[in-house]
Amino acid sequence: MRVADDIIDFTKIKSSYAMPDLLQLQKTSYDWLLGPGLEQIFTRVFPIDTAKLRIEYVSHDIEQPAKSIESCRKAGLSFEAMVRANFRLINKETGEIREQPLIVTQIPLMTPYGTFLINGAERVIVSQLVRSPGVYFEGGKDKLSGAQIYMVTLIPDRGNWMEIEVSKDDVIYTRLRKKAHKIPVTLVLKALGITSNEEIEQLFTVEKTERMQLDQLRSLYEQIEYTAAESFIDGKGRELVKEGSVVNAKAIGILENHGETSLLVSSRQPDRWIVKTLKADKSTSQEDAVKQIFKEMQPKERLTLEAAESLLSTLLTDEAYNTFAPIGRYKINKRFGLKEASPVLTSGDYVAIIRRLIDIRERRASFDDIDSLANRRIRCVGELLAEEIQDSMLKVAKATRDKVTIYSSEQMMNLQNVLNTKPVISSIRNFFGQSQLSQFMEQINPLASLAHKRRLSSLGPGGLNRKRAGVEVRDIHSSHYSRICPIETPEGGNIGLINSLSSYAKLDEFGFITAPYAKVERGRKDEKNVAYMDAEEEESHSIAQANTPVDEKGHLVSKTVIARQRSEGGEILPKELPAGSVDYIDLVPSQVFGVSASLIPFLEHDDANRALMGCNMQRQAVPLVQPDRARVSTGMEERVVRDNGDLVLSDIDGTVSYVDAGEVRVSPVVNVADLQAGKVAVDVVPVMLASDHVDAGGTAEVRMVPISFAPTELPADILDLVGSELSHDQIATLIDQGVESFQYVPAGSIIQNSLSDLFDVQTNESLVGKVLAEDVQEGKNKVHKAGTKITETLLGRFINNARIRSVPVLEDGESVPVELQTLTMTPIGLQVVGHRILRVSSLVDLSSAVGQIVSEESLHALFLKDKNASVLTYDPAKAASYELFRVNGSLVGRTLAEDVQLRKPKTKKLAIGRKLTHEDLILLAKNGISHVSVPQARVYELQKFKRTNQDTCINQHPAVSLGDTVRAGDLLADGYASAEGELALGKNLLVAYVPWRGYNYQDGVIVSERLVRDDSLSSIHIKEHKIEVRSTEFGKEEITRDPPNVSKELTRHLDDRGVVRVGAHVKAEDVLVGKITPRAEQEESPEVRVYFALFHDKARDYKNTSYKVPPGEDGVVIDVQEITKDSTSDALPVGVERIIKVYVAKKRKIIVGDKVAGRHGNKGVITRILPEEDMPFLQDGTPVDVILSPLGVPSRMNIGQLLEASLGIAARKLNVRTVTPVFNGATEDEIKALLRKADLDDSGKEAVRDGVFGNYFDSPVTVGEAYILKLIHLAEDKMHARSTGRYTLITQQPIGGKAQFGGQRFGEMEVWALEAYGASTVLQEMLTIKSDDLEGRRVAYERLTKGNNLFETGSPESFNVLVKELRGLALDLESLPKQGDSRVRSTKLVLEDNE
Repeated sequence: MRVADDIIDFTKIKSSYAMPDLLQLQKTSYDWLLGPGLEQIFTRVFPIDTAKLRIEYVSHDIEQPAKSIESCRKAGLSFEAMVRANFRLINKETGEIREQPLIVTQIPLMTPYGTFLINGAERVIVSQLVRSPGVYFEGGKDKLSGAQIYMVTLIPDRGNWMEIEVSKDDVIYTRLRKKAHKIPVTLVLKALGITSNEEIEQLFTVEKTERMQLDQLRSLYEQIEYTAAESFIDGKGRELVKEGSVVNAKAIGILENHGETSLLVSSRQPDRWIVKTLKADKSTSQEDAVKQIFKEMQPKERLTLEAAESLLSTLLTDEAYNTFAPIGRYKINKRFGLKEASPVLTSGDYVAIIRRLIDIRERRASFDDIDSLANRRIRCVGELLAEEIQDSMLKVAKATRDKVTIYSSEQMMNLQNVLNTKPVISSIRNFFGQSQLSQFMEQINPLASLAHKRRLSSLGPGGLNRKRAGVEVRDIHSSHYSRICPIETPEGGNIGLINSLSSYAKLDEFGFITAPYAKVERGRKDEKNVAYMDAEEEESHSIAQANTPVDEKGHLVSKTVIARQRSEGGEILPKELPAGSVDYIDLVPSQVFGVSASLIPFLEHDDANRALMGCNMQRQAVPLVQPDRARVSTGMEERVVRDNGDLVLSDIDGTVSYVDAGEVRVSPVVNVADLQAGKVAVDVVPVMLASDHVDAGGTAEVRMVPISFAPTELPADILDLVGSELSHDQIATLIDQGVESFQYVPAGSIIQNSLSDLFDVQTNESLVGKVLAEDVQEGKNKVHKAGTKITETLLGRFINNARIRSVPVLEDGESVPVELQTLTMTPIGLQVVGHRILRVSSLVDLSSAVGQIVSEESLHALFLKDKNASVLTYDPAKAASYELFRVNGSLVGRTLAEDVQLRKPKTKKLAIGRKLTHEDLILLAKNGISHVSVPQARVYELQKFKRTNQDTCINQHPAVSLGDTVRAGDLLADGYASAEGELALGKNLLVAYVPWRGYNYQDGVIVSERLVRDDSLSSIHIKEHKIEVRSTEFGKEEITRDPPNVSKELTRHLDDRGVVRVGAHVKAEDVLVGKITPRAEQEESPEVRVYFALFHDKARDYKNTSYKVPPGEDGVVIDVQEITKDSTSDALPVGVERIIKVYVAKKRKIIVGDKVAGRHGNKGVITRILPEEDMPFLQDGTPVDVILSPLGVPSRMNIGQLLEASLGIAARKLNVRTVTPVFNGATEDEIKALLRKADLDDSGKEAVRDGVFGNYFDSPVTVGEAYILKLIHLAEDKMHARSTGRYTLITQQPIGGKAQFGGQRFGEMEVWALEAYGASTVLQEMLTIKSDDLEGRRVAYERLTKGNNLFETGSPESFNVLVKELRGLALDLESLPKQGDSRVRSTKLVLEDNE
């Protein structure tokens, strides 16, 4: 455990090896395409050679994109660039040569974040996991005979898949195309140059040792040469037949004479499969073989040698049609130990394949595991798009060959005529717009984006089919270790087919996933020697786990270690091995898992199913307004947001020279020599900012009385000028003294008054004649006793005594204090109310009143303290600011790019390279220098309230202050779900695991009202509303402020154009854009036409098609964008004149029905929001934030949430954060120790009181701090009218979704929620008359419209469907009547009774 600052790090195994860039998968692949990839495509397609013309490729370049990423996003365009290529045309008839450029296509460019911007929306090209090109040996058992099946599949890089199989009669056949006729494989060998049967037999001759009968030997020894594999010794010890001698007639005779019947012999003979295959092959030469192949492949075609050779070339030897380079060749060479360079299969390859097949039969080798990652590879975005471009370019080449024949000599020398590249543009657009692998980016939060970019799909063109994919393909494989995450995969039909790359995995040059391991030499782990190995290479090594104990120098401590090694059966299994036999060791335990799984603390204590849900829940978390960094983190949080590009990072060393909500500027650190040499770009920046007021020369027009100075730390003689009118000389003095600005009022608005002038003082004559209730001290020795009657003389003496303000008198037998005088404000006093006090002159210290706003009460208090004091006041409304030196603060800390000579003093100058201070700026201003040159600042613009694909909000906010020093890579601004440079998806909340009145039954969650009040789980969601203004056949649509038949209330937010104003708060049915569409012309009578000509009615000619806020939505309009044909270079869709986009933002607080979750798959729906005082509270009075059901933990086996809660509350008490990586973090003992250090019970439980009654719960409650996420499944999005739309025919459930007012799924968890509320009647209605009880539903609507009471409910239609299915299985189900009821009551009978 390591403690640093406010972080406790529990990491046990640390690695000095850095995790690779998490977007490397996407970036490197596309860089390859834009670099050598396009070059390779052009060289494969060109030259295009015809009888008349030859077109050669010369070069190509990719132009700069016409618009920036942000411009394309706003205008709804694609971020793409032109690919321009130069071609050489050679006219074979005239010999003329021309070089011409041609725009081949527009290719989308990848953004710096690994995405593509297509039509204004961010998309991701998902990498595809497919079978690798190569040779694969597969086997099985025949279902009928039980015989062993031997099969070889040959997969080229490009071309036809081929197969080799052994038939039941031991003949080796091959199919040169899928579903083609099979032919003996020896035909292919002969066609490829091995011409004779003897040569083929020689290639597959094997040494065979067997015991043979002597009579069998006698019949065969003349045909096959046999040698004795054992010696024969007679009874006298004589060796009659020597071992290794040739078996002939004499040897056989000797054995027979001695009564022997058999002999162990060895022979060299062709393999039986080859012998039988040659018998099935009737060809005698290479030409025969080629013709025989043609006959089998195209039996209906005319046979000629030329046609046969052409077919053979197409099938086998022409790399344009069938190539195994580079991947297939690499795999074949590696498997068979060859050094062949041919891109097509050679006779040597076929020989090696057949030999391996024979070895498998003889059990010297094994079948291939097609699910192993040794046999599967990744096709990344670059390769996928390259394949599309190449296929379309080949179509262009084919069309060009056909075109050239019809053009004249001059026409074909125009490149535009012969090369039509539209198919290439169309192919690329189809790929990005319609391909199964081109997907809208999941942009709910940064983790969802990153996980989507690292996703691996087995589906798509050339991949698997979801319906046909079996369990074996979906299951975890031993080769996935450290390559594919064993946890993260979707639930449902795609489980196992969509995977995620492990955090440390990389791709090699051929697309195979590799994993890193540290070399172990002489029992010592060497992290400087890290090898990335693919699954096939890994099988030949023994690899220890990362948690193998090592000492400080890296030596393995134990004599034996657990390591993974290939077993005899071919599986990779853990074994206990001597430490010296270990070849490699894992770097860290987290390398096994993907990014999402690596973010779950205590993953090792969670069931795999719940961990899978935890990964998915994190990707569904919406960005909060005020997110927290997780108190219990895993150390992966920073890498996620950093590599995904959500943070704004400095790419230079420098000083922050400007910060606001939308922009950060960094002034770079530069070398003086570079400045002097003019190598650094500079900005000319003003020293002073423009003042809102006149300069010092204009003060004659305004007599100013200062009321405050800035800065406040100034000499006393300057501060004494407050309240005095300033002269020109005094203003010059202020400049010399460093005063930057002062607040002033015009001299005429300063008022000085004596307090005695502000009040009318009147004697309280009602006191005369009353009796003192207590003794009153008049002087040191004079006391007026209680009971003394007050006279006019005595009253006058009391008034003259400044200390006596009131006297106690008897009224109704009680002592009541009565004021001697009453104060009434004069008209002068009323005039100064609301002024501000500038100065108070008094013998008493009344300085505390300076700066106060004048009120009757405040003046009264001052009068009582000193009625002779005078006050100086001014009207704050007339106050203004005068800037003496409003210096440009953004220049502080920046470097001068030139020498600046000063006049005062004459000898001084500010040298190049000097860092400017505030004092330097004042000095420059005093010297009349208006501008200085400084190195050009790097400007970083922040994204503010941008909509994501899932309607969440991107809002970056600065993380630096003015003057901060930053280095390259330092954080400048946080992203939309990050805090202090780390991923922040949720809030750290105090949770209690305790049942609470049934409201947190099953997965119900109870939260405190404080979370609503403090916006703890509030999020901002932005909806895009797109309005198209079209040109119809009856005329153009128009935008208008006054659409017909719409109330003024609904159009109140429209501006003069008819478009909603930015900042308007709109609700459902409010008009966002007023639009009218021309009506179709109708035949009308002459009278009607005359009437409308006289009294024109616009509503008659146009219909209202205004765009309104959809039902159930509201919010604030934050942006309106208008796209016209003038504003974009791309044409708008056909018939569209302009597009208006309105963005409406809404802050959503949590409500009952919203879904929340932890990181361990512990998800649930909010069932109640309790007042803070009703929540259970701890011993110190702290109320908990969330109440969870303790029953949800043991049933789901996600114990990690309890460890997180305990560690979290201990860290909360100690005010620290903790880091505990997966399989490499805090132990149970360490958590208990931290709990004790925080003065908490190490059981993780404590006595908790109920907030409603204040009583303790029956037993101690598990209380902790958990990281709670708010999920995208918000109740507000799902609430809508149910059962008013369409229904399915079979189950009678509503369909269509919210947009069509269709069904809302009423599933298991919804039923639980109603059960928890005890709403049995509502539940019954939801499942019957309000849902799918057909007859009941009809009568329910009828009763509601008539105002009659409802009736008993029948059985749900879904139950009737179940009954029918059971009867289909010969199981009869009968509904029995209730106890005491004599008959079965159907829904129909119930209705009749109620009628």
